Amino acid sequence: MENFLVLNFNNAVLFGGNYNRFKKRSETKDRFVDNNRKLDMKRQDTLVFSEPITRYQISNVLHVLFGERPVPSFRVVPYKKKDYLFDKAMKSYLKIDNYLINDKFIGEKRQHRKFAKNAWSTQVQLTWAKVEAYLGDDLYPTFKTILSNILKINLEEHTFVEVYTKIKKTRDDLNFDRLKNFLIENKKGTFNRVLFLDELDKINQYTMSHKVRRIQNISIEENVIKLHGSILVPVTYDDIDVIKKFGGLTTLLDGGMVYIDSVKSENDINFNEYKLVGEISTKKINYESKDFV
Repeated sequence: MENFLVLNFNNAVLFGGNYNRFKKRSETKDRFVDNNRKLDMKRQDTLVFSEPITRYQISNVLHVLFGERPVPSFRVVPYKKKDYLFDKAMKSYLKIDNYLINDKFIGEKRQHRKFAKNAWSTQVQLTWAKVEAYLGDDLYPTFKTILSNILKINLEEHTFVEVYTKIKKTRDDLNFDRLKNFLIENKKGTFNRVLFLDELDKINQYTMSHKVRRIQNISIEENVIKLHGSILVPVTYDDIDVIKKFGGLTTLLDGGMVYIDSVKSENDINFNEYKLVGEISTKKINYESKDFV
């Protein structure tokens, strides 16, 4: 008689619309980043699984529960999956509890916040630490000395926001030529424009410095699907002992929480409600394809 670990999951997010056919999935703003292959592209330009959850996602869930590193399905990494856990995923069972309309998932809108290579923040958040990182060890001390002599204040007693405000109030009355020339001569003209010309379109260039970059993309996704359900995983007593060491909590898809519900005997489970994971299609198709199942 076999025992099964019952895992419940909720809010496992899928981006795009083809899983519910309400919109073309190509409309998603989500991005695909693979640093090993220097890839940064729109998600619709990549391949995806035709089924929302496959053996690969469940295998990653098990890898985390067993204290191993999950292996991405579409990115190249230098490590490999554990065959024992992948085989266990194949023998697991999956049930998705979402309501369906004409066999289609129901989508919703969601504010989406992710980091992307070209999503530069336009907010000005100037601090001494960022200024130091931007100017570097060679220029930063001289910058502070020149600025302190002009304003006649101890910079250590003020935040940079306070100093910046004072610059804006006094730059027409005080002589900042030496500081301006210092920044321009050392190829920091962008920072000079932020301080003295209020050219807001240049602030992005400041925040794009590789030392102080702050990137964030906020958008509204039209078709987000949040999946809920459960997974049955065949386990031995040795498996349970290993899982006990690693907290029993992981994620599924984008931000979905997976947690251990119980351990049940196969006699106490209605398998008719579940699909054998090994029989779920792993066909890969393009985001724009209409051939979703």
